[in-house]
Amino acid sequence: MVPYRESKLTSFFKSYFDGEGRIRMILCVNPTADGYEEIQHALKFGELTKDVMVPRALPPPPPPPPVPPKVIRGHAILREVDNQQQQSVPFLFTEFNAQALIAQFPPLEYSLLDGVGADEAMINLEEHLRRRIDERHRLNMLIHEQHDYLHKFTLELTSDYDSTISDHDELIKENEQQSKTIRHLQTRIKLLEKSQNDFYKTTNQMERENKTLKSKIEDRNNEIKSLKAERRKDKIDFENKLKIKINELEQQYLNDLKTKEIQMREIERQHDDKLNIIRSMAATNTNTPTNENVYQNPLSARKRCQSEERILQEAPTQSPSSRQAPAVPPKRFRT
Repeated sequence: MVPYRESKLTSFFKSYFDGEGRIRMILCVNPTADGYEEIQHALKFGELTKDVMVPRALPPPPPPPPVPPKVIRGHAILREVDNQQQQSVPFLFTEFNAQALIAQFPPLEYSLLDGVGADEAMINLEEHLRRRIDERHRLNMLIHEQHDYLHKFTLELTSDYDSTISDHDELIKENEQQSKTIRHLQTRIKLLEKSQNDFYKTTNQMERENKTLKSKIEDRNNEIKSLKAERRKDKIDFENKLKIKINELEQQYLNDLKTKEIQMREIERQHDDKLNIIRSMAATNTNTPTNENVYQNPLSARKRCQSEERILQEAPTQSPSSRQAPAVPPKRFRT
């Protein structure tokens, strides 16, 4: 924190010293003649503070990453060793009270003429030297004790250091084992990621092929539907044309049949007429007297026979079956 003086002005601008404030310093001076040197010193100090750069407050650092359990256990072991060392280490060097060694010698001022104060000065000097000797003996004993304790502490520290080194070696081995395990797991992760990528590629390819096949199947189904519709249409057209053709053939057959019937009737009529003529001629011949035949001219008889033969030749010869009813058309041509 910035130390503030008890002043209304500094208290008023107190908030500008922290955070984003741009005030670096406020100088409080008393413009009097007696404080001239102090004022000059304060102003020089304020001039120097212009070059001071106050860094901006940074955000707190992010929390450290989680530490594996084995590393935590290793750190706990090291902290325990440090705590044991701190607890077992006493205050090594006590403060030496060496005032007797560094104290000044007593004054040796005495009168050389009458020897006044010489005995007192010698007594003081002897006392001072005795204190120095006692202090030197005490310090030597203390140094020996501290030396022994330091030697013992050094041996203990060496043994602790060896144990720490062994623990450190074990931790290094564990760390190496963990590193191997991590590398192995990373390799497996890479293989799994590669196989997953291959699976995704295969799946995407199969999906594309499936979409292509579905589109082909839909196209084929549409073609089949169109072909079926065309065939159905062709079938309907063919059936219609066939019905029209059958109707035309039936009508033509009926017309031909009617024409044949008319012709047969005409022929039968002509034949009946000729038969009637022949019958009438035959009846005439039978009714003629016998005596007339004797006196009849042979030439006229020959002519009559020739005319009868000519009539018979002109009449069409028909069998009894030909004089039956006309033929009936088949069922499929009947209306």
